[in-house]
Amino acid sequence: MNYSIVITELLRALRGKRSQVGLSRRLRFRFNQIYRWESGQTKIGWTDFVRLTEVVKVDLGKIIRMLRVFDHHPSEHVKLVESMIGSRKIVQIARDMKCSTSVLSRWLNGRTTPSLEQMLRLMQATDQSVIQFLDAISPIEDSFPSLREKHQALKRRIEFFHCFPDATLVIRLMETDEYRRLTRYERGWFARRLKIPIAEEKTIIETLVRLELVEMCANKPVPIVTEHIRTISTYEQRRKTDKYWQQMGAKVLDISDRPTIFSSFGYWAFSCSEEARKKVREAEHAFYQTVGNIVNTDQPASGRSTVMALYSQLLDLRDLIR
Repeated sequence: MNYSIVITELLRALRGKRSQVGLSRRLRFRFNQIYRWESGQTKIGWTDFVRLTEVVKVDLGKIIRMLRVFDHHPSEHVKLVESMIGSRKIVQIARDMKCSTSVLSRWLNGRTTPSLEQMLRLMQATDQSVIQFLDAISPIEDSFPSLREKHQALKRRIEFFHCFPDATLVIRLMETDEYRRLTRYERGWFARRLKIPIAEEKTIIETLVRLELVEMCANKPVPIVTEHIRTISTYEQRRKTDKYWQQMGAKVLDISDRPTIFSSFGYWAFSCSEEARKKVREAEHAFYQTVGNIVNTDQPASGRSTVMALYSQLLDLRDLIR
């Protein structure tokens, strides 16, 4: 991804039909700063980018919340960087971003503020959400010619995972010791474990290979992409995915009398203030970060014997009980 070109396209999309000089003045610059940013003469900082989105009436906070749990103002870059890094190792993130760990440390302690380009690079290094972030600001097909091909490929992946939620579990099963010990692919191996039709297994494997998420190696499919693919869902896609995990939970409950099966289901309804509501959301996010840290530090050499699925719903019932 050429970030210089992408940022130019983004700034032009935000400016729209406004003049560079006029928009610069609205941002309280006495010179044509928009031209300098669009031409690449100077790099726009994250703080100035947030101001720009406010001036052109783009709800950046809402867009960020579509991608992650974040209940702060977008200008609070320290908290935003913390939310993106989460439980991931800074050394690995710095390597992926091609920067030093000290750069990330200065952002985290508030000594320096990242540029827009650095924030985009951080998004891509942590959860590969840049294209979805940009598309939520302005449609990729209309505003970002340099990203159209990547966007189409991402759309195909997203649509596939919403059509076949079992594909996520297929990839995770490929990481287990039991699968790694197989000398060759056995037709129906995944179907038997996930209780799905063999025809669906065949479709999932073939599509994963076609989407370059899995490759054939030593007579069996192995994962290329192991990180979670974050997706912005339409309402219907989200409903379908939620129903899938609800059904998976019911399936586990039906066989939970087996000693080898572990499952945890619980519920708690409570009333609370707006302040407590915000803290509960933060606690839920911290919980996911803790689980993520455990998973990210689980070294393959220690052996992976099972696949677990964490699915939860924190429901705000204010619309239901009105």
